[in-house]
Amino acid sequence: MESACKNIMSRALIMCPDHQGVQIALDCILKAIPEESAKAIAEDDMAARGLISLCAASPPLARMLARDPMATVRLFQQGEVLRPKDRAALDAELAVHVREAESLAELQRGIRRCRNSAMAHIAVRDLCGLASLDEGMGELSDLAVASLEQACKWCFRNLAQKHGPPDGLDLKGHKTGFAVIGMGKLGGHELNFCSDIDLIYVYMSPPGRQEMTTGGSAAPVHFHDFYTRLAEMVTDALHRVTEDGIAFRVDLNLRPGGKEGAIAHSLDAAEIFYTVHGETWHRLSLIKAAFAAGDVEVAESFLKMVRPFVYRRYLDYGSLEEIRWLKRRVESAASRERGLDVKRGRGGIRELEFLVQALQIINGGRFPEIRETSTLGALERLSRAGFIDDAARVKLEEAYRFHRRLEHRIQMAQMRQTHRLPDDGEAVARLARGLGYPSAEKLKEALLQHSEVVYEHFSRLMEEKGGTGGGQHLAERLLSGTMDYAEVMEALATMGFHNVPAAMEALEYLTGVHVTSRFPERTRRLLKGLAPALLHHAAAAPDPDMALVNLDRWVHRVGNRWGVYALLAENPGVVEPLTRLFGSSNFLSRMFIDHPRLTDQLIMQEGSTVRKSRQEMEEDLSRELQDEEDPDEKLAVLRRYQSEEILLIGMQYVFGELSVEEASRQLTRLAEVCIDQSLSMAIERIDPRHRGSVDGKPLFIIMGMGRLGGEELSFNSDLDLLFVYEIPQKPHSGREVMAPEYFVRLAQRFISMLSVPMAHGLGYRVDMRLRPSGTVGPLVVSMESFRDYYRNEARLWERQALIRARVVAGHPELGERVMREVHRFAYEEPLPAGAAGEIRRMRHRMEIELARESEGHFNLKTGSGGLVDVEFAVQYLQLKYGGEQPLVREPNTLKAMGALGKAGILAGDDLHVLMAGYEYLRRVETHLRLLHDFSTDELRFDSEAAERIARGLGYESKGGVRATDAMREEYGKVTRDVRDVYERVVV
Repeated sequence: MESACKNIMSRALIMCPDHQGVQIALDCILKAIPEESAKAIAEDDMAARGLISLCAASPPLARMLARDPMATVRLFQQGEVLRPKDRAALDAELAVHVREAESLAELQRGIRRCRNSAMAHIAVRDLCGLASLDEGMGELSDLAVASLEQACKWCFRNLAQKHGPPDGLDLKGHKTGFAVIGMGKLGGHELNFCSDIDLIYVYMSPPGRQEMTTGGSAAPVHFHDFYTRLAEMVTDALHRVTEDGIAFRVDLNLRPGGKEGAIAHSLDAAEIFYTVHGETWHRLSLIKAAFAAGDVEVAESFLKMVRPFVYRRYLDYGSLEEIRWLKRRVESAASRERGLDVKRGRGGIRELEFLVQALQIINGGRFPEIRETSTLGALERLSRAGFIDDAARVKLEEAYRFHRRLEHRIQMAQMRQTHRLPDDGEAVARLARGLGYPSAEKLKEALLQHSEVVYEHFSRLMEEKGGTGGGQHLAERLLSGTMDYAEVMEALATMGFHNVPAAMEALEYLTGVHVTSRFPERTRRLLKGLAPALLHHAAAAPDPDMALVNLDRWVHRVGNRWGVYALLAENPGVVEPLTRLFGSSNFLSRMFIDHPRLTDQLIMQEGSTVRKSRQEMEEDLSRELQDEEDPDEKLAVLRRYQSEEILLIGMQYVFGELSVEEASRQLTRLAEVCIDQSLSMAIERIDPRHRGSVDGKPLFIIMGMGRLGGEELSFNSDLDLLFVYEIPQKPHSGREVMAPEYFVRLAQRFISMLSVPMAHGLGYRVDMRLRPSGTVGPLVVSMESFRDYYRNEARLWERQALIRARVVAGHPELGERVMREVHRFAYEEPLPAGAAGEIRRMRHRMEIELARESEGHFNLKTGSGGLVDVEFAVQYLQLKYGGEQPLVREPNTLKAMGALGKAGILAGDDLHVLMAGYEYLRRVETHLRLLHDFSTDELRFDSEAAERIARGLGYESKGGVRATDAMREEYGKVTRDVRDVYERVVV
């Protein structure tokens, strides 16, 4: 024994400055283990170094080992220290320790002894460089989770034997209805050496009829009392100090209600709490929430329930002010203590976590890929998603690993939760040497360097994303009434406002600069918090001037400024999407401002369905109409529904939740529902005695042509329609009226229903020029006339138009027969000689007579390389090959291109150019139509509108190149490529 001890001590004298302390610790451990074990450890260089390092770095841990000799033997003689322990191994060890426990005290003893052995294992592997930081944090977290799992099982079994389980639980399925949610570093699977474990206990109300336990040896209890007692027992199992020490300090302050809340919450109670009382700090804490122990289904239900609360669907910059406030509180508390704090100090661990969580909470609603509980994992995901550049990610990861390793060693030395460098210079020197630094000064220098990196990035986020800086300064000066007018005007111009006087006027009204003295205190308080964010987000909109002016118009329209500001203060996440909406689209802004009740659509959009089927829209409209009997009121409801849905679709497109194609489908489905309902209303308003019908419906159909037929409607699109009817073989008895007259009246009434402007909206503009014989033809055509016209009189362009024809409403059986005729006319008749030349001549006329392009003036639709080039190329191929290839008979342009590609008709490169070009041009067109309050295809790059569109499409001014110039360059390339393909295809 003595020789072994001397052998080890000789090394200790060389390696350790505190010879006496290490000797005492070693002596205690070696006396506790068998002599042959001491000799074996002395002869094993790795084992000896590990034991010496442990005694030098953590005397408290050495004392714990001295009380558990077999743990020392397993670690250093049997080589456990050389192998990592995964969750399964920890579970197995804990099961051995607690399996025979007959009391809570025995459970506590077993958990602590296993914990002490595992902590020594983790510490030595860290000290000897055998484990990475990630592995150490993971093993510490696994140890805590495994301890919680064993405690949950034992405590539930004990309580269930006494009182019986809650009624309705399936014990055979090992269901407990109770889950432990890990928060903070436990949830992130990144515990430090002496971390508290932050927990929330939740349970699910059992499905049984009575909310009581059943079948125990003692009296039954209410299930809330049962789960409360279970939570208390689990906490005691880990938290209570015993002769074996403590397993883990349990912190329950993050639970709903904090220190004053119940120790365990039902899922319903938790949902109510977060819905009613949830604050930003709750959302931040829940970012790291994860299942820890107990019933996994309960945990998953909880995590699913809180997800919409944590991650809102809009870009949530409104939470940054509260994050700043929380950070200031942390800094204030840290400043009252002595020494350097690696967690709460400037640029410390907490600041880095705030940085990561701020980016997650702002963007996580719209970008689910950045939702991650661990800090390092979140940095990686944020970098992949483009929110942090690679260089910054590397520096932040290095800073985080440095801080966490230093935190581990500080806590390891004292075996208590502390984050401060010791005041003792020699203790700091030991830390430095253990971490590979030659002196305490070099360690402190590295600490300050890493901290500065974190502080710099955090400060930049708070300034750029939070609306501080210029916006904060301007808002404060306006509200104070002491602003320098010329200075503010110059600052507005610098922020990107072009019409500075108008922006200044709107800002003065919004902030009440001339009437602030008469504002109630509550209004001034709301303004102080809101004005910087309003100004910041307006400046970031595609058109800052338009955003501010429309915001001003909206507040004027509502009238009650305090009510508006209170609404925005209660829903801070609305500020960014609201200003983006106002700065992106005069069309949508006009609808929003004219109908203040539609504000609810913006606030409630988080819970709305982004994509609705036609059936879902029909059901929604049916619910709106179910209590209305008056025909005029029904029409008012229809128009209101149409406006609300267009606004909702538009907002979702502006906010990036719908692509152009998805928005087009939604707008088309909405138009179809409105057409169908308008037809039903028109039928009801005509004397039924005049109606010839089959199966209760008139033999009348409405065909969608053009973009309606192709499911490609845009905002402000006209509806190209064609009406076909058929006289019943058995005329309706009663008053004799010519059937054609009835169908003309029906069509006229329908058009009126669909298009008449009302207080709730403008309706649709109807275009009938694609009907047989165009503007000189009858409004409605019989089935026989329709067939005869296309067989004998229709020109090539009319045959081409039928490619996009589709029945959208009316009698189903007649519709099927008409579509059979349409396919026969369009595809099955031989294509006339010279068809390609005729299509090219028609296209050339459109370009000359309609587009009229010149330098800087382009037409997205009919100009060279525009949308019509794509459509004509595709339609020519459909006419040419549609007879032999039914697959290509597709009214939607993009789907038709896909079908032509699958059939091998459209070559790969040409297909890519046409599809990419079409999608690009549709996006530009959609932004153009949203920007203006009317339908237009004209694009002038020398106009202010072009700059707004460029910003809306994501172009930026860089390196002296304006966003407009970048857009013009890409637009030119796209249209040239499209024209080249058109020239090759239509030959």
